[in-house]
Amino acid sequence: MSVMSPSLSIATFLALSAGISFLVPSKVFSAVYTIKEGSTFRTEPNGEIMKIDPIMIETPPLERQNEWCFFKLVDGWGKAINPPAGWTECYNLNKFVGI
Repeated sequence: MSVMSPSLSIATFLALSAGISFLVPSKVFSAVYTIKEGSTFRTEPNGEIMKIDPIMIETPPLERQNEWCFFKLVDGWGKAINPPAGWTECYNLNKFVGI
């Protein structure tokens, strides 16, 4: 009586991986966070402060430069505001709101 090994061949592994990749969406999901009190948004890192009402940010950032992140800005309903994005220090995330 022969006992089969639990290991997969490379060909089987590649075939399974290819099949699974069709089932998993390639889109990155975003999450919405509130911002820390006193946070400011700028036109560029260390640039001019933008005058905007308290808002929420969508992650992941659109761009990152050292400790600065360029976030999409949204209202309480998840809709883009004007301006639609701004720079702030990446650590200004406060509380998770949702996806």
